[in-house]
Amino acid sequence: MTLCPKCKVAVSRNESSTQCSTCKNVLHIKCANMNSDSIEYMKSNGIAFDCEDCTKKLKQKRDDGTPVKPIPQTQGIHINKITTDSDINIIVSKLDDVLKNQITTNNTLTTLSNRILELEKTLKEKESIIQTLEFKINVLEQNERACFIEINGVKKENDENVETLVNDIASKIDIDLNLFDIENAYRKPSRQKSDTPQIVAEFSSKRKRDEFLKKRGKIEYNGSRIFINESLTAYNRKLFWETRTKAKELGYRYTWTSNGRIFCKKDELAKKIQVRNNDDLHFL
Repeated sequence: MTLCPKCKVAVSRNESSTQCSTCKNVLHIKCANMNSDSIEYMKSNGIAFDCEDCTKKLKQKRDDGTPVKPIPQTQGIHINKITTDSDINIIVSKLDDVLKNQITTNNTLTTLSNRILELEKTLKEKESIIQTLEFKINVLEQNERACFIEINGVKKENDENVETLVNDIASKIDIDLNLFDIENAYRKPSRQKSDTPQIVAEFSSKRKRDEFLKKRGKIEYNGSRIFINESLTAYNRKLFWETRTKAKELGYRYTWTSNGRIFCKKDELAKKIQVRNNDDLHFL
């Protein structure tokens, strides 16, 4: 096994090495300040390699004063060119890798962007379906209230009978009720303490309820003004309040409900407008 004169470490057969043409010593490529491409180029072009020590000795003059012929400069130029070409190839290879990664990233972003667009489209479709279902549910709930009225402003008394109160109010507006006309009547629980909690009355027929609504007007009961309205779902009640507020701001004179539907009209000669949802408020 040969010992490298530069690093004093043995040079194995599996290691890249080169031999000095003058002293015949074998050196590691790194110890010779060379690389594989440079060594290969020199071998293929018949260029001899001299180690650093031999090169220094060759530069010294002989004993007879005759200078040693210098090593051709083209050898160093070729070696530098090989090293530069090798570095360029490495840089180009790295740039190719960067470009490939960039292309992969762009493709991934395009895929994600398309996926987001698909999800947004699906979300809009789902929202549309949900709105349609909510509308249908609201219609069904409102239809279930077709025989209900709400009475506000009646002061609560101890040990009162709510059905009797409804009958008394009916007699004041000339409506005849029998025992079978009222299915149920009760005070609606309120979160806030009130002397006049709302009365809800359910009639056996829509015809009797409509008669109540038709004859309602300025009614007083036990010295207090009372109000009779058809029973609305939570959604319709909120929408009716928003419609009244917006209509008042815009100078509408009339806002009312009929069979759970909400209407408003600018004046007596204007055409009535139905408000089905909040979007319709923008067209007032």
